[in-house]
Amino acid sequence: MNRNLEVFKMFCRMAERGAGNQLFHDDWDLLDQAFEQSLIGREMPGFWLEVPLAKEKYTDLHVCFDREQLKQGVLFQEGAGFGYQSLFDWFIEEDSGGIGLDLAHDLHGQTGLPAAYVNVNHAPLDDTAGFFKAAGQEQLARPVLQLMDRLPDDMAVWYLGVFPSRPSTPARIGIAIGDPWQKVMRSHPEEFACLLRSLGFEVVTAEMTMQMQVFAKSTYKMEMQLDVYEDGRIGDVFSLDWFVPVASGKSVRESFAKGTGLEAMQLLESWGIVDERWKRVPEAAFAQLAPLPDEDGQIAMYLLRCSPIFIKAKWQAGRLCPGKMYLQCEARRI
Repeated sequence: MNRNLEVFKMFCRMAERGAGNQLFHDDWDLLDQAFEQSLIGREMPGFWLEVPLAKEKYTDLHVCFDREQLKQGVLFQEGAGFGYQSLFDWFIEEDSGGIGLDLAHDLHGQTGLPAAYVNVNHAPLDDTAGFFKAAGQEQLARPVLQLMDRLPDDMAVWYLGVFPSRPSTPARIGIAIGDPWQKVMRSHPEEFACLLRSLGFEVVTAEMTMQMQVFAKSTYKMEMQLDVYEDGRIGDVFSLDWFVPVASGKSVRESFAKGTGLEAMQLLESWGIVDERWKRVPEAAFAQLAPLPDEDGQIAMYLLRCSPIFIKAKWQAGRLCPGKMYLQCEARRI
């Protein structure tokens, strides 16, 4: 078995043992296959497990490659990569910006290509249009660049993505809100609603504006997401994410028992978009040392960490959808 797939399986089973069967779906073979088909090169990528916290139970997967893991000439195995070899080649050989590439798998009832993201936080691409061309979605470059031009100067693009398997193949833009705009959302929510309308997102109801104001009162940092279509239209889905600082399993459990995590989940539970399964999230978190074979086959000590990284609230046509949690997993040699 592939060494990286072995590590992935170990992570997933450890998280599942901690949280029980209430948080994750049972079809781990589906995740194993998606992970294995996403591997490029020999180094172990990071990954996120995405789970809803209300209604349907499923687990989606994001496989995350840092730039330093992507060496020139690195290839997917035959039959793997979902046709994204040219995207990785472009990122490695032609563009010096961006800090990593991700493949995101919707595994609950959807088929086709995974989404592809480029993380540009603090490292803007040399050629943003080149990303969309290399990802096979050249038609999305112009509307995304137009949206980026409309953003306030003090809002930073965090990532860009394409969804080739979703209807009308939208692009997604993730935007770090920053403290000044989080303060505006908290103190003058109507002004933030006006900003969204100026960006082309027009489905902002009074109830949604009030909910965004309450959401912004958390001490967690925030980012927002918008979908952009070929014709320049902004989709009717809007998301806000809380960024949960990476922590040890113990501090995660403390936060969700009596700290910021508890306050966040109680708010979303009061809105009816999470149920009691959120209480299983901290039990899925862990941080521990383990001996693992490194790339040259030698045994080395690795820090294995699984921790909540994002909590998402999503509105569609102004109405709240079930909340989600993202768990970040990494194996770091020490």
